[in-house]
Amino acid sequence: MADEKDDKHESAKLAYNVFLDRLMAYVSQYLCKLLASVPLSEIRLVFAGGIGEHSPKLRADVLGKLGWLGVQIAENNDTATGTVREISKGALKAYVVETDEEGWCAQLAREQFGF
Repeated sequence: MADEKDDKHESAKLAYNVFLDRLMAYVSQYLCKLLASVPLSEIRLVFAGGIGEHSPKLRADVLGKLGWLGVQIAENNDTATGTVREISKGALKAYVVETDEEGWCAQLAREQFGF
């Protein structure tokens, strides 16, 4: 039984690492495009939605991989509260923004279909 649990743990780690790699590829491409025409001090990275709001590890891992830009994760990454909160230090600013995805979907449906 322990081997099965270890296999699941290894599979979960692999899935997380693949997700992080794909996310970094996406973020890096956009940062390169932006940095061609916008100063770093004007760029904002926003974490929102379920995983963006509720995974301090993911936020720390993403910002850690952007260390070459001088960004550092703030101490409040795990504990900050509020609708919008800054979680970085350095020229590149990063924020966690609370969202209500289901509420917005319901609102758009009401508007579109006249509910």
